[in-house]
Amino acid sequence: MSDPQTSKTRRSSPAFGAFDPGWLFVLLGMIVLSAGILIPAIQENRVLGEQLRLARQMESRSQQHLTRSTSLLDQMYRDDATLRRIWNADLNRTPQGSEPVLRDLEAPSDVLQWLDASAGQSVLLSEASSEIELQPSLLERMASGPRRLWFLGAGGMCLCVGLVMGPTVTGRD
Repeated sequence: MSDPQTSKTRRSSPAFGAFDPGWLFVLLGMIVLSAGILIPAIQENRVLGEQLRLARQMESRSQQHLTRSTSLLDQMYRDDATLRRIWNADLNRTPQGSEPVLRDLEAPSDVLQWLDASAGQSVLLSEASSEIELQPSLLERMASGPRRLWFLGAGGMCLCVGLVMGPTVTGRD
């Protein structure tokens, strides 16, 4: 006859000895679930970091533009001859005794256009040093793509299977 103690066990695994195969499913389920939760958050953090870097660059450019504009205005207000020349050029007047000169029509004629043109050269230099975009791995595509819910569901299923296949339970007397 069989021993009542062994008949109350749910299963026995002599092939694996003391190691239970259910732990592999539990471990796999935990890894898949944590990857499915953490990878999209890491990707969002990376995107937000890039947006922050771009916002800081734009703020720095604006600050440089403001500094250039105020220094130009300070220099203009100190020099009356320059102020008169700008005033006459803006009103399309020529002083008596001077002769108009042919000028480049595509050149920046306004002071703000001149400042923007000079700032545009520094923008081109800073944009040339952009980072190389990395292609996402298969795990990243599965964890954050359109089938993300299936990925998380598979992780949850592995976790449940691992818990069901858990260690052998002996019955209580």
